[in-house]
Amino acid sequence: MNWWLLWATALLLRKRARLWVLCGGAAFGAACAFVGLVVPLTLTRELILKGVVAATMVAFCFRPNTWWALITQTAIFVALSAFSAGLTYAAALSSTGGDGWPLVHWYLVAASPLLATLPLKRLWSSLAACFRATDAAGRFRFRLGGAIVELEAALDTGNTLLEPLTYRPVVVVDTALAAEQLPPPLRGAVERWQEDDATQLMPLPDSLMCKVTLIPYTTVAASGLMLAIRPDSCEVESRGIWYTFEAVVAFAVGDVRLAGKGALLPQALWPLS
Repeated sequence: MNWWLLWATALLLRKRARLWVLCGGAAFGAACAFVGLVVPLTLTRELILKGVVAATMVAFCFRPNTWWALITQTAIFVALSAFSAGLTYAAALSSTGGDGWPLVHWYLVAASPLLATLPLKRLWSSLAACFRATDAAGRFRFRLGGAIVELEAALDTGNTLLEPLTYRPVVVVDTALAAEQLPPPLRGAVERWQEDDATQLMPLPDSLMCKVTLIPYTTVAASGLMLAIRPDSCEVESRGIWYTFEAVVAFAVGDVRLAGKGALLPQALWPLS
């Protein structure tokens, strides 16, 4: 149950956490819960212990950079825990088969939060939007080999592009601004793609060619293919905190200025506060 709560919190916060990290945090919470059962505690001390354990689990799994981020993420974890506890308790009541209650087997009671994950995934997304940073601009950077490209980014709620192969969301960047910071071979390929009206791709080394992809797009004025890459990592900064995510970086076709910014991020990737 601890593992599921941490996993659901990561989904709600749109944070990446390794499997072993979630398992470690879940094991720590289980050990502390066992201590709470063995050692008699007053209600006040039990609540303090649970709060400290929850904050420790969140800090271990998600590594918040500020005290405010730790408090916010812990509050979300505790709220999700309370919701799951209520859902499980309701299922437990129905398992008794009492007056007007259908009989539910114990394994369905234990799995009730997990069973609610997929049907309530849209709810998770809606709740996540409530915690999304209100700032509509920040810094975006991606790494490719030894190069680091950093640009001013803006939130673009109309950007729903996905890479056809991996279904990763697409960050559209200003070609002129990004090309200056790209490795020379890729910079030449991007410029050649633009000059040849998106009909040819300049040969690249295998280390770069395996990261190249094409993104189909359609606008009011035109449609076609954008040259894109799968970078080694992507990050976006909001309120002094850098968030890591997986995405594809596409180079805008033609002489396009992206709302005065260097990159347009879809809402799905915009960081939470």
